[in-house]
Amino acid sequence: MSSWVYITGVLELDTNLEMDNLEEYIKNQLKNAPKITGSERDAEIFINILNGYNSSKVDCESCKYFHTKEYLENNITTCETDDNFDCESKRKEYQTKILISISGNLRDKKLEKTKKEYEKFEKYITKTLGYSIENKSIEIKY
Repeated sequence: MSSWVYITGVLELDTNLEMDNLEEYIKNQLKNAPKITGSERDAEIFINILNGYNSSKVDCESCKYFHTKEYLENNITTCETDDNFDCESKRKEYQTKILISISGNLRDKKLEKTKKEYEKFEKYITKTLGYSIENKSIEIKY
């Protein structure tokens, strides 16, 4: 008779990355993450970007005045824009927070082994990738 362990969970983390393709970037980073295994299939990992935005910045790189940009003291920049030029129209909005969902019905597993595999997965996120987990809810049971 087979033994089964079930893992279900959600991790909320802030990547602090302002990029358009954040979901794909995180998926690529997690390709090397430790697996939470079962004899038939491993636990599934899903990535979701939260709605809305929590960060914005002016996109100077796409501005026609970018080549005139100068860096001054204290993180201040200047450029040769026209007096009526609206830099705010070049503002981009980003969502840096993601949810990582974990779901697995793991056949032929022991509870302690699954807990250790999950801990390695979490350590990969926090230590190897350097992201902080802001909230989490994980259940591992028989």
